[in-house]
Amino acid sequence: MQKSLTNEAKATSHARRLSLDLIRWVAIFLVLVTHLSPFFLGPSHPAAASLFCAAGRIGVPLFVMLTGYLMLGRDYSGDYLGRYLKRNLLGIFVAYEVWNVVWCLLSKLPGLPDLQNGFPISFGRMAKAALLVGDTGSALWYLVLTLGIYLGLPLLSRAIAWLEGEGEGRSALRRLLLAAALYFGLLVPSAQTLCGFFGVGEELHSVLNLNLFGATVWGESVWVLYLLAGYAARRGALRRVPAAALGACLLASFGIFSGMQCLSMTAGFGSPLSYSFAPVALCSVCLFEAIDRAEPLLVRAPQAFRSLCSCVSRWSFATYMLHFWVLAALLAAFRLAGLDLSALQGASWALGVLTALGSIALVHCGTILAARLLSLAKPVARWAFLAK
Repeated sequence: MQKSLTNEAKATSHARRLSLDLIRWVAIFLVLVTHLSPFFLGPSHPAAASLFCAAGRIGVPLFVMLTGYLMLGRDYSGDYLGRYLKRNLLGIFVAYEVWNVVWCLLSKLPGLPDLQNGFPISFGRMAKAALLVGDTGSALWYLVLTLGIYLGLPLLSRAIAWLEGEGEGRSALRRLLLAAALYFGLLVPSAQTLCGFFGVGEELHSVLNLNLFGATVWGESVWVLYLLAGYAARRGALRRVPAAALGACLLASFGIFSGMQCLSMTAGFGSPLSYSFAPVALCSVCLFEAIDRAEPLLVRAPQAFRSLCSCVSRWSFATYMLHFWVLAALLAAFRLAGLDLSALQGASWALGVLTALGSIALVHCGTILAARLLSLAKPVARWAFLAK
């Protein structure tokens, strides 16, 4: 069994799937949407703002599922484990420490617009985050999550191989662990989200965290489910779902939590945008599977599109790290040009949507350009942008 998993992982790594590049592109675009759209779509257009905000919540789950797709099922023994620790785990840790300092320093630049994400960052918070004894207070939470995931990947991969093997009780244990992960990672948090949404005072929380190595970030046990969903997609387990049912689940789940988000903005309901809310998770998994199934179509796409997918995929991590600062430059340019964003937010929803999409496109292109220029210094490319 382990040998077959190893061969499958090697085949996956050598036969590059364009669908995975497209998933990375969609994921980083949605991250930009969730971080940038509030500057251009205000409460005066709750329907459009809710759609953007809800769509953006899918970005991080797509990235985690990609990790499960590509990294689970590998053989982490022998020489590969050493290479993994050096190229992946050490790389993430160094990048986290570098960006923790850089973001703190950049957040103190004079004239920096209010980016509404924990800026400016105090030196005390930076020091605690560097020692992993305090939250980052910024989008660097994702790197803390990634560190926990990468620490556990070799053990989780070995555990999956053992559970899928033959032996008395393994099948029962596999089902029990999956049921526990679903209960504590999805069902209990979903009930908690619904209580908050409807204003029910009952406080619910999962008493067990099923992550192998957890991090004090949003979602808790749901992240192991996203990893397993990516692994299931690679093994073809999700192909049993008919395409029509997959599309219906995707649209229905997105409609549920985006509609709830609109009620949250207009009627004072609690926000449903939790990574562990069942409709968010279902929508994320369905979107991942739908794009992965499109591989036969993507291989026939024009070469220009395929090259663009590859480029955006390669610089997705750099885009995550730089987009706040490119946004700050864009907002400063708007200010110099005398453009009043508050007036834009009060204009028509169509103008707000077009401005948001155009600004997101500008920031996206600007981050890739900045990353390519900064990556001329090879240490920056390797340790800050994890370019391989």
